[in-house]
Amino acid sequence: MKGLSHLEEEVKKIYTKINMLTPESIDMERIAASLRIWLHFERRASVVFCVNGSYSMVIDKCLTKKQQWEELVTSCAM
Repeated sequence: MKGLSHLEEEVKKIYTKINMLTPESIDMERIAASLRIWLHFERRASVVFCVNGSYSMVIDKCLTKKQQWEELVTSCAM
C-alpha cells in the first residue's frame, strides 16, 4: 500500500491538531480558524484580504458547499 504524499501528511497533521479525526467532523470554519483566517459568507465573488496581518476571506454564499471548499483550498494554497 502506498504511503501518503507530503501534502496529504500536512493535511493529516492539521486535522489531527484540531481534533478532526473522522470525515464527519471536518468543518470549514474550524479549519479556517486554526489557520487564523476569518471566514465571511456573502452574496459576492469570493476574495481574500489581509488587514494589519489578519487574514479574512469572503466566500460567495450562493456557491455549492463543494465550490465553497474549493474557494477556501485554492485561496489557502496561494
